[in-house]
Amino acid sequence: PKSVVYQRGLAVGLRELGVAVREGGRAGEAVEPLERSVALHQGLLDGDPKSVVYQRGLAVGLRELGVAVREGGRAGEAVEPLERSVALCQGLLDGDPKSVVYQRDLAAARSALKLTR
Repeated sequence: PKSVVYQRGLAVGLRELGVAVREGGRAGEAVEPLERSVALHQGLLDGDPKSVVYQRGLAVGLRELGVAVREGGRAGEAVEPLERSVALCQGLLDGDPKSVVYQRDLAAARSALKLTR
């Protein structure tokens, strides 16, 4: 569907599904919905590159994907999405340094990356 509202809702839903599956102890199975979520968020961001909503959605999705990949036993493959997440979070925080949400997102992404390296 072409509706950005639908696509964003699907992206968020897939991310939440992936997180729930990972938290349920099945990290390997969580990767597929998280990859789909990241792809949808990337598509939304490509259509509206200045959207902080889409930037944050992609950043959070990449972080969750990296964590699932790492917990699934593929730490080397987790570094790239986590580095992208850190970069996006840093960019968001640079644009709004007082945002507690962006501060928290950056800290979580950095922590996930540190645990992966």
